[in-house]
Amino acid sequence: MGKVGAVLEHKENQKDVGLIYRNYYMKVYHAALSVVKDCHIAEDVVQETFIKAYKNIEKMDEECRIGSWLSTIAVRTAIDFVRKEKRSGAVPVESIILELNEDKWKSRSVEKEVEQLFLKEDLLQFVGELKPELGEILLLKFQKGLKEEEIARYMKLPLGTVKSRIYRGRNKVKDYLLKQYVS
Repeated sequence: MGKVGAVLEHKENQKDVGLIYRNYYMKVYHAALSVVKDCHIAEDVVQETFIKAYKNIEKMDEECRIGSWLSTIAVRTAIDFVRKEKRSGAVPVESIILELNEDKWKSRSVEKEVEQLFLKEDLLQFVGELKPELGEILLLKFQKGLKEEEIARYMKLPLGTVKSRIYRGRNKVKDYLLKQYVS
């Protein structure tokens, strides 16, 4: 379970749990927001994610990194929320207003959306399991949209190193996708 698991296991250790919450809040928030597309709902998903993590810490794999574990919980919780909303037919007013203000209307089936969410969740989990030197760069490049030069400055690495890690990481993702989905 590791150091994080040991910290969370001692439920009386609220100070350390708060530290974990502060350290991973933004990562979990962005994972939730990428699914629900509403900042208020994403905040609710974040709260639910940390509650689930707190209650289920014993299920955390020893090899798993806390950030990727929390992100996985957040994405699944967000997907559950979206499914529940679609089943009930309830649509938050904020999302209607946001959709009306959007310039681009997309016609996608529910199946395609769910399929895309599962693929994204699977990819995020895979990238989270890569070596940190590859996973972090891939997330900065493809999820945050940073340019290679910006990543090099941010991580204080030579540009060539960033480019080679993106190349290696991209190949690992490609191999993974081919193995998982194109057998």
